[in-house]
Amino acid sequence: EHIENTASEYINTDYVPTGTDISIEGKIYPTSYSGSWASWIGATVNDSTEGFNIRRNNNSNTEFRYSNSATNASYGTVTDVALNTVHEFNLSYGQLVLDGTTYTYTPETTTTVNTAKLYLFRTPQNTSYTRGRFYYLKVYKSDTLVLDLTPVRRAGQGAMYDKVSGKVFTNAGTGTMGYGADVTSGE
Repeated sequence: EHIENTASEYINTDYVPTGTDISIEGKIYPTSYSGSWASWIGATVNDSTEGFNIRRNNNSNTEFRYSNSATNASYGTVTDVALNTVHEFNLSYGQLVLDGTTYTYTPETTTTVNTAKLYLFRTPQNTSYTRGRFYYLKVYKSDTLVLDLTPVRRAGQGAMYDKVSGKVFTNAGTGTMGYGADVTSGE
């Protein structure tokens, strides 16, 4: 089951991740990027302040950040993350586990002040998109599941259903959010 962004579709989860005890896991199949800084997931206010994201940088590498303050510009970097391949990830404080391999970096601070909502396929502050498929996304805070998104079909489009709150998150962008033939009907 999956939802699919082929142009400028994205999901706004309405969830604001904050604190050093957040863990974000998911499964994605990126097919292309609409530009530099296109994010798989993102909750960033601007490029040099607080936020959480996994994104492609302008050198075509994948960066990850679990960022904390207005002075925090620390990132970890992963090279050679393939397109047209399924990737499973878990982003937590100071590390990214990608396809079973752990990548780390040292955040500049441990005070988190994020105010941005978590998006799928882009960030709130950047309009470059990751095109591809999302299979699921889970967010834990202090080991408590706070967001558990699974693909559904709503009004003829792909959407994400949160098993925790019972809410359905539909396309917040333009275009039509695609869905796989095996997506559960939520209509």
